[in-house]
Amino acid sequence: MPSSCNAYSTPTGFAGKQAFTVSLSLVPNALETFDTDGEYDTTAYRFTPTTAGKYWFYGQVTASSNNGTLSSARCSIYKNGAEVVTNRWEGRSGVLSGDAQYRFVGLIEDMDGSSDYVELWGYMSTDAGARVDLAGYDTRVFFGGFRLL
Repeated sequence: MPSSCNAYSTPTGFAGKQAFTVSLSLVPNALETFDTDGEYDTTAYRFTPTTAGKYWFYGQVTASSNNGTLSSARCSIYKNGAEVVTNRWEGRSGVLSGDAQYRFVGLIEDMDGSSDYVELWGYMSTDAGARVDLAGYDTRVFFGGFRLL
């Protein structure tokens, strides 16, 4: 079986909700659905495959604002500390009050099988600095990947 993993967050995994609304932040996907080769680190929130090859990586973040209007949302995959793909949304004032934003990213990337790693990063903000609730659960905030070749 090719190397693969899938990790996700729970609502309690986002105790520092406000930090997520200040700048792009590492998403704390601390729970695993599966990890075939033990290559996903549930404390550093990164996948470091030990077999070289081409991999498909994917991730999603979801947020809703209960006190204001979502004004921007972003989901990015980083490789070795540098952004390699992003999905960004910029809203208009007053448009999505209380609604959710789902941001999904995916890409194929070469991995060296020794030191290359990937992580999921996210950002959500609101008009007037209202609180953003990150919607957890395995179907709303998740990250994973698997070897293709």
